[in-house]
Amino acid sequence: MKKSKPGPIPQVVCDVENCIYNRDRRCTAADIQVGPHFACSCCDTICSTFHPREGE
Repeated sequence: MKKSKPGPIPQVVCDVENCIYNRDRRCTAADIQVGPHFACSCCDTICSTFHPREGE
């Protein structure tokens, strides 16, 4: 069975312009991992799914 390319996750807005999963400010990763578990505010969080575009 052929796997289709994942589309955007409509609920996840992404402002990281150099992430390979960002397409028109929507995350296109099959799933996302956000952490760390001890975060207390949005400034403490990171997206572990992030991968830079080649050449950036």
